[in-house]
Amino acid sequence: MGLNIIVLVKQVPDTQNITGEAMSEDGTVNRAALPAIFNPEDLHALEAALTIQDANPGTRVNVLTMGPPPPYRF
Repeated sequence: MGLNIIVLVKQVPDTQNITGEAMSEDGTVNRAALPAIFNPEDLHALEAALTIQDANPGTRVNVLTMGPPPPYRF
């Protein structure tokens, strides 16, 4: 029987190239003006979980996320 690993991940605004449109008048981030990316710290957690999975046959990695819905529908 293998491990069952849960990795918590979230999309965050890409702050690498912030423009004036990125901030709202009230000082909050305008998510529509910035592309969403996978949180870099969460990628480290996912990579660690996958490394554990490779070393332990039968291990299952589950990803759980939350956040605002994407601007598109399926």
